[in-house]
This record gives sequence, C-alpha cells and structure tokens, in this order.
Amino acid sequence: MNGDRRALLIGTADHTDRRLPSVRAVENSLDGMRRILVDPSLCGWQDEQVIVRRNPVKVVPLLKEIRQLAADAHGVLLLYFAGHGKVLRNGDLSLLLTSTDVDMLEETALNYRRIRESLQDSPAMVKIVILDCCYSGRAVEALAAGEITEYVGTRGVITLTASYGDKTAHVVEPGAQATAMTSFTGQFVDLIQDGLPGESTWLTITELYPALRERLRSRGLPLPDRMITDMADRFPFTRNAATDAAADHDGVPPRRSVTLAPSPRTGGKRRPAVSRRRILMGGGALGAAALAGGGWAVWRSFNHAEPPVTPIPSGGVALGTALSGHTKGVWDVAIGEGLNGAPIAVSGGEDKTVRIWDLRTRRPVGEPLRGHTGGVWGVGLSRLDGVPVLVSGSVDQTVRVWDLSASPPRGIVLHGHKDTIKAIAMGEYDGRQVAFSGSEDHTVRVWDLRSRRQLGKPITFPDKVIALASGRVNGHDILLAGCLDHTLQVWDLTAGRPRYAPLIGHGDPVEAVAMTDLGGKPVAITGGPDKTVRVWDLAAGVQLGSPLIGHTDWVWGVAAGTLDGHTVALSVGDGIGRLWDLTEGGRLARQLPDQNTSVWAVALGDVLGTTVAVTGNLNGTVELWDLHRG
Repeated sequence: MNGDRRALLIGTADHTDRRLPSVRAVENSLDGMRRILVDPSLCGWQDEQVIVRRNPVKVVPLLKEIRQLAADAHGVLLLYFAGHGKVLRNGDLSLLLTSTDVDMLEETALNYRRIRESLQDSPAMVKIVILDCCYSGRAVEALAAGEITEYVGTRGVITLTASYGDKTAHVVEPGAQATAMTSFTGQFVDLIQDGLPGESTWLTITELYPALRERLRSRGLPLPDRMITDMADRFPFTRNAATDAAADHDGVPPRRSVTLAPSPRTGGKRRPAVSRRRILMGGGALGAAALAGGGWAVWRSFNHAEPPVTPIPSGGVALGTALSGHTKGVWDVAIGEGLNGAPIAVSGGEDKTVRIWDLRTRRPVGEPLRGHTGGVWGVGLSRLDGVPVLVSGSVDQTVRVWDLSASPPRGIVLHGHKDTIKAIAMGEYDGRQVAFSGSEDHTVRVWDLRSRRQLGKPITFPDKVIALASGRVNGHDILLAGCLDHTLQVWDLTAGRPRYAPLIGHGDPVEAVAMTDLGGKPVAITGGPDKTVRVWDLAAGVQLGSPLIGHTDWVWGVAAGTLDGHTVALSVGDGIGRLWDLTEGGRLARQLPDQNTSVWAVALGDVLGTTVAVTGNLNGTVELWDLHRG
C-alpha cells in the first residue's frame, strides 16, 4: 500500500474579497503537513505522492482534481484543507477559495458535500480527510440520517477536524503568523514529530487522537473531532518518533491486519463505523439466570503476553440453521420474554428493521418492525406490568419503544438526541423501569418506559458513547458507558455524578460492555479494537487481573451469565466466540466453532433450562448456540 498513496494538500491564505482576512499561517501549515508526510522517519511518503495546491482560485478545476485523484487512488488517499470555512444556508460546510465571494458562497466556495461524494465513489482502501477551518466539525456532525447511513457504510474513511460542529478553529494573531502554523495543524505536526513515549513503533489516527485532544485542551484551544468508518483506524499513519531512533526507517509501515470490507461495487457487505458494543441482558426469569459465581477470592491474577498456544476445546452447538431475514448486517441482539413468557430474541440491523425470533421454534414472530430511517444500532427487552416492551435506537437519532402486546406492535418515537444512537440498555432508575440510550452526541438519556418520557437532563460524557450496561453497586443504580476516548465511564445514577474517575486500560474505544456478579461482587466486562477483554471490579474501580487475550481481531460484543454454576463471559468479533470462565480467573474455557463471518453482537440467556447464546452476524444472520453441548 505504501507505493499507492496520493495526497492533496489545499490551503487558502489569500482572498480577493477584502471581507476575508488573509491567513499567513496557512502557508506554514501546508509546509508543515508536507514535511511530516515525506519525512522517511515519520510518515514516509514519496515526494511525488504529495501535491500541494496553494490559494486555489476556482471551484470547478479544484473539484475535478479531487475527483480524479479519488477515482485513481486504490491504496491511500489523503485530502487536507486549511483556510476559512463557512456554513451554507442549507447547513453544509463550505471551504473558501481565493476567489470566494461571501455573498455567493454556494457558487464560489467548495461545498464539502461534493468531497464526501467523491470519497464514497473512490476505490481507495483508506481515505483520510483532515480539515483545519472554522465549522469543520460539520463534516462529521451535520449529516442527515440517511446520509449518515451511506457515509458510515463507505469503507475506510478517517475524518479529522479542527473543531466540533459549529465551533470555530483558532489561529494566532496576524503579527505572529510569519512563522506560525494554524493552531490545530501546528499541534498535529508537533505531535507527529514528538511521538508518543511508551507506545508502539507505528501510530494510527485513533492512537494519536487522545494526545492531540489533550494538547489542544491544555492550551485552551478548540477541541477536535473525528469520524472513522470501517477498519480505517488500523492504517499506520506515522512512525512513532518517540521510539528507538535506531529503528529501520525504510518508510514502509508494518502489515497490520487492515481487513477492510469489500467495495460497495463488489456487492459485499459493509462493516459499520468504528463502534460496536454489547449490553448485558439480565433480569427476569429468562436472561442471565441466577448470576451467582463461585467466589471472588479465587480470582487469579495472570499475565497473558501472547494468545494461548495450547489447544482450546471447541464448545457450543448451533441449534439448527442460522435465522435469516435481515438483508444486511445484524448490529445488535437481545434475549428476553415475549407474550405468555415465551423465550424470544430480538435483532436490529443495518437494513433499518427490528426482528423478533421465537427461540423454541427458531422462526420469526410476525413481520419485521419498520419505522427507523437509519440502521438500528441498539435493541433491548424489558417487561412492564407483565407486558414485553422492546426498545430500539438508530442512526436516525431516535429511540422507539414498541408495545409487543399490540398486533402489529406499535412503536412510539422518542426524540432528543442530536447524533447517531449507538447503544441501548434496560434497567431501573429511582424505582422505575427505564431504557438508556447512548449517542455520539456525548450523552446518555434515560427514558421512563411507563410514561414514554425522558427523565431529567441528559448525562453528558467527554466523548461519544458507543456501549452501555446498567446494574447496581452497593445499593446504588449504576450506568456503565463505553466511550470513544478509550474509557469506561461509571455513572452513579442514585448520586447523580460519576462514581469515580474513568476506568482506563483499553488502547482503543470501548466497543462492548456487560455487567454481572462474580462471587457476590459487581463486575464489568469490556472489549474493543485492541483485541482484549477486560474485567473490572466496580466496587473498587480497578481492573481485575490482566487483559484476557485470545482474539485475533476486534472484540465487537460481550455478554455475561452463568454456565454449570460458573460465572462466564462470552466475547465475539473475529468469527470465533470465546467463552471465559471468570470464576476460574478468566480462563479461556472454550471457543465456539468458526462462523466464517464477523460477529457483531452477542447475548446470553436461559431457554427452558439451557444456557444459550444468540449472535448477530455480518452476513445478516442470527445464530442460536447451546453452550452446554459440544
């Protein structure tokens, strides 16, 4: 991939419209970006792979160049812009060129929507967009629901912006711009040149982002934003300057496992944006029945440096053929009770539907539930006055509460979130049955299932929320939120504040979280792109033992329950589900047979006395597994 790279660096420092001030720092920013890209000890691009366009005058020639570059790129495509940004009347971000007339922005400025369209059509494996201008955050936050669905389905896109939403970017005073870069680019370039001590030899944008954010925050500068789709954040962007200087500087990054989904034109399924998680399904006669593990004191601290080399027994037998119905990937599953206490599973997917499955007959219950205008990221099941209630959350920014006693089930739409809803969890709050919805707008909202209304103000977190679970710790209602900033946030609902500082350990976003009891003590189980599963003592706020290692790819989902009297966790992601015996210190007890497809979601429950797992898969199927057999 190193030989097939194309970069276009665009900067507008001067304007014919005198109402637009010149920004000399843009020139320095272009030079700084080019310098780190072609430095063989850093990014390692070739000179001829990097094109610089200073003060482009007209939209059409520049747009043609972008489209041609996007069409020709098959490896890595990088687009960078520094200059003024404005918001058009329709809410779109526009990038101002030298001849831009502020009274005619639609005609004389480059609408970012056109760049996005070029990216969607490009065959490039990895597409990186870096925007250093005011309102650049709208490139990731101002998409309509349908556009988000299309954008997150575009493979391999990294969008890094100088600010959130409608926030402005920052540049030093004119008198200091002769040698200075714009603030965002300056900090980005300095970070690349400084590196990250203690980190790996090569760094991805995801690994760089927290340090970049902290640099900007500590200096009182606008905070950046980013969106990453598919597996793009595995692309090694730069060599870590803080590693051994004697390392080989051949400019060729290591062959990380960057398994990107097929191009839409190949007819293959498309992986969702970076953000999967799983919620513990618990409570009720069904579910993680009798979560009573065998003793906190027997938890053994251990340190897996590498995946186990001894053979791991296979376990779990598929109950019949896979359940088919979804036309695209299944993003979430849950287990619960339907009418008359019948065991059911529900699934939500990229095809914008929610489906209900009878776990005894392994057949669909009724027609798919329709109404969402975007993919369904989260589903949950609960009961209210003996009536099953299903809750779903979607890319369309809405929560829907479905009364399953109605025929057909009725869905009440709940509004409030300002961005994609990535997670749903069910639980209790102040004695009420509630649903929690977590969103990329950095908030979790609490919904009263009886009144169908929001309770209180949204709970706000420092970064995007992509995983949720709920439970009780020492008599307090607790909410767990896995976030994009690599942290597990523990919110004390009873006290109305964080229980303690964020739990830090994962090297990537916390994509999956579940909660259960281990020897009478509350614990959380988490997973993410760093391929690890971690167990946390929620009473003490510390990690238990070392990470559980065995997955060869991202951990998209985790669930917890009991099996043969032991507390267990099941993690999925790379096609092989791994069952961890938490009672025995996190021992890898068994593996589900390889499903030959990425597994995005998992739930555990009890069906007629048998512990079963339900998985949701990339290929659109739902699988039911008997964990006692095999």
